Amino acid sequence: MSGFGIGRLSRHGRFALMVVALLLAAGAPLFAQDARHTSGSSMNMSGAEMARWVKEFYKTHPVVGRLTPQTAPVDTFIANGTSFDTDHNGLTQIDTMRIHTHDTVLWHAAGGSHTVTNGTGSSDPSAGTVFDAGITAVTSPDFAYAFDTPGQYNFFCRPHEFSDMKGVVIVTDAVVVPADTFTASGFQFDTDHNTGTQVDTAHVSVGQTVLWQNLAGIHTVTNGTGSLDPAAGTLFDAGIDIDNNTFTFQFTQAGTYPFFCRVHESSNMRGVVVVTDPVAVGPLPGRQAIGFASEPEPNPTRHGVSFRLAMPTAGRAVLRVYDARGQLIAVPFDRDLGAGVWSVTWDGSTAGGGRAKSGVYFLRLVVPGDQSSRSVVLTH
Repeated sequence: MSGFGIGRLSRHGRFALMVVALLLAAGAPLFAQDARHTSGSSMNMSGAEMARWVKEFYKTHPVVGRLTPQTAPVDTFIANGTSFDTDHNGLTQIDTMRIHTHDTVLWHAAGGSHTVTNGTGSSDPSAGTVFDAGITAVTSPDFAYAFDTPGQYNFFCRPHEFSDMKGVVIVTDAVVVPADTFTASGFQFDTDHNTGTQVDTAHVSVGQTVLWQNLAGIHTVTNGTGSLDPAAGTLFDAGIDIDNNTFTFQFTQAGTYPFFCRVHESSNMRGVVVVTDPVAVGPLPGRQAIGFASEPEPNPTRHGVSFRLAMPTAGRAVLRVYDARGQLIAVPFDRDLGAGVWSVTWDGSTAGGGRAKSGVYFLRLVVPGDQSSRSVVLTH
């Protein structure tokens, strides 16, 4: 502006230039379009403007948390309009998802442009410190994050913050639920509640855990057919007594695993664990099949229920069992599966290895892209 001095402007012109200078010094937006591009002031922005806002924001702010998760997402938030939806209920503006540690959550933009930013809002000092990324329906619709630490994680969309576009992820430690239990007492490992069978056998699936619980005496849980077995104690070998009365082991490969008690080997204190892969029962029956592919049966039941689950894609399938008060009592199935239909069973046991009481229970099944529930009645 060579040759253009403030002294040559009118009094009103000088005042206007001083106002502009003060606004710029304070960091205020100079034009109406810039004012719209502040967090939570997006009602007048077009879809193209919103996409441009998100793109420009992350040019000057680093993306946080955009990692490649090691596991498939267990659940999804759908971003559309001014809400993050996961419960498929448009009446709940702020949805809450409950997962376990090491689970992965997916955010998918079905429409518009948004951010996925941890924190209660832009004034939260921790906003964007855990994860902060843009998602746009057309060009980059997905963001996934694996939660490794228990806690409550609030999140929001920066451009739609004042429209209350927020959500919550609650992360708890995964509950290790044994698929079966051997009780150790006297000279016997018991799992069938029949003292007439000296050597009991438990049948579990790959990835499931077996619990040994000491009721009396001092014992060991040692893999192998006996002390002369060259493989004895190479897979697991632990003592159980009054002070350390439980031992658990997760079986990651199919096979037959005999075990024995070193202390009472001569009294034939032994057992067997047979591990099989979950049963694939056929191809996916139609494009609409997802989650429960059949109803749990028998229902009512005295000994447990079985059903088929349909996986639209490969990923994690988790079955949680809740009682009528909403208390989690068991997680009988938590595995990575391929696409297709699989057979799953809940045998009526609780996380502690005991039998669930008579009453109404709810089976909550979570698979990629869907979560649904079924009720069953357990009788004795």
